[in-house]
Amino acid sequence: MKAGVPLCICLGACCLAFAAEESPPPAPEAWLDAVRERIAAEFAGMEGDFHRERLEMRLEAAERLADIPERSMLLDAELDEFRSYFEEAFALWEQDPLNPVVKAVELNLADFESFPDAIAAVRALGGAPSVLRVPAGDYLIGSVATGHVIRGLCHLDFGGVTNCAIIGDSPETTRIEFGVYSRVGVNLDGSRNCTVANLDLSWREPPFSQVRIESYDSVNFTAVVRHHPGTLRPDDPRFLSRSKKAQVCIMFDKDGKYLQERGISHPFFAMKAEDLGDGLFRIWFDSRPRWITQDIRKYRPVPGDVLCIVDRGHGEPVHIDQSEFLNLHRVWFRNSPGGTSPSRWARGFTEDHCRVFPKSPDLFLSTNADTFYSPCGSHLAHCEFERMGDDGANCLGEGSEILERRDARTLVVGRFAGRLREGDIHLIVHAMDSRILGEFRVVAVEGDTRLSSVSGAGVPRADDATIAITYDRDLPEDMTTASDAGAMDLATHKEIAHGFGKAKTAADLLFAPLAYGTGFTMRDCRIHDMRGRGAVVQCSNTVIEKCIFENILQGVELAGYTHHLEGFPPHNVVLRGNTIRDCAWGVTSCFTDVNGGVHDETPIRWIEISSNRFESVKAPFRLRNSADVTMLDNVEM
Repeated sequence: MKAGVPLCICLGACCLAFAAEESPPPAPEAWLDAVRERIAAEFAGMEGDFHRERLEMRLEAAERLADIPERSMLLDAELDEFRSYFEEAFALWEQDPLNPVVKAVELNLADFESFPDAIAAVRALGGAPSVLRVPAGDYLIGSVATGHVIRGLCHLDFGGVTNCAIIGDSPETTRIEFGVYSRVGVNLDGSRNCTVANLDLSWREPPFSQVRIESYDSVNFTAVVRHHPGTLRPDDPRFLSRSKKAQVCIMFDKDGKYLQERGISHPFFAMKAEDLGDGLFRIWFDSRPRWITQDIRKYRPVPGDVLCIVDRGHGEPVHIDQSEFLNLHRVWFRNSPGGTSPSRWARGFTEDHCRVFPKSPDLFLSTNADTFYSPCGSHLAHCEFERMGDDGANCLGEGSEILERRDARTLVVGRFAGRLREGDIHLIVHAMDSRILGEFRVVAVEGDTRLSSVSGAGVPRADDATIAITYDRDLPEDMTTASDAGAMDLATHKEIAHGFGKAKTAADLLFAPLAYGTGFTMRDCRIHDMRGRGAVVQCSNTVIEKCIFENILQGVELAGYTHHLEGFPPHNVVLRGNTIRDCAWGVTSCFTDVNGGVHDETPIRWIEISSNRFESVKAPFRLRNSADVTMLDNVEM
């Protein structure tokens, strides 16, 4: 803490912390001004620091939220969530090992026999601020895995660690390679106020098959391909053991440029391959009906095209469920079986100056799934992501199917993703036509709200455990529950979401917009040469500025994908000063029903799209389900 700067921001008789119950909260203008002053004082001389940048961008989103003239329970609750966020961020800064005035305990990996010994020493400090230095070198973490996370074993378990920075020499010189296929690399589940910096993280074995097309049979939907040594064989048992019926392929030209022009750009491998000898295989594509854009009859590969068939499984380089205020700084990811840093149940996550790119020049793919797959309240800045297997940045909240109505004001859901607190505002969304049936304030919660089996934080609970939530007013009469429509398991939801069949009826969905915090900020990133979307915004109070989205199907999408049980309709979004180049779509918006359909509702509101540049974009805008959209000074070329 800087000398002379108080812990709380004084606002007359109250502070940035929530006021005493008998006192009304300060006017938004007062506490927002106080936050701005506190940022300037606390981070004086630290221009460009990611802590300061994150707070300044989130403050802008909060200020815009306060200026929205139409108020609702949700908007006011989001503003209160911002106040709570800033108070917590400043308090944690007092214990942050990267704060120049904090005297952190210095540890060096070179002084220990192994990584687990160093981790044990960090834990022994009991949360005292610490820095673990990882000297330059190549580290293979392979045959022995320690710690447990949601999906199995991990290589390095920092789960539950507090006030710690794990810092390498630089990503160019401090390289950690994971040797156990499909196991999490660094587990940071349940961690708080931690930073991982200056590391290169990859797997020894690329988690995909790379093949070059020799010929294609458009009648039988098969191709003869030449396998690239060192990647998975198309007949590898790890493909065939998956419960999925198909795996996505990413298509590149012979020089490694992602293709989105030659028919469909990501056909689906049907999990069937025949070894023809001499490195050649015959592979089968999935010919089942899908989305119209994925109709295999449109597939037009030519000899020389390269396919990367992903084994999209588990084994993320960094796993950070239920963490709070965790930061990744100058971390390189060069292959990953899943997403690079999924943080679906985290709060206050920051990733800056990170890169995602292929491990070697002869490999065309970097990661099998979404790169920045994160909940509300996250910050992404100064990063470059290229040649991934799915969306670049996806910021979202997850929904839960409503199982039953217990009484007029109480409903029952299954596993609930994120915090569940009295006083929060929830949205109920009609599954079949995506209408928002209302905002409801939580007054009581009954049941175990902890997530399943998270190292250092959560406690396992039965998959069939349920949670009863009581609200401050009667639930809508026309609400449909699983007891009315029949329960739909997650596998069926995914099948429908990917275009296999349609639901005739389905249980309505519950969304908790404040389950992780609120807002998403993104600045000065370059995302390019990949399938999917550069940025998907499925949460409110978002600012995206000065980013480049290039050679992608869609640049930016504002969405609620209720057919994927994710996202609620975003509001208060600013897209400013971005460049969208060589994309089929520039900026799009939609709010879907359980079958992926789009109706006439307009819940996506208060959007500003200004000073953006669209170059060689087929359709710069396709805005659906949107209202109160302001467009200023955009340029199409």
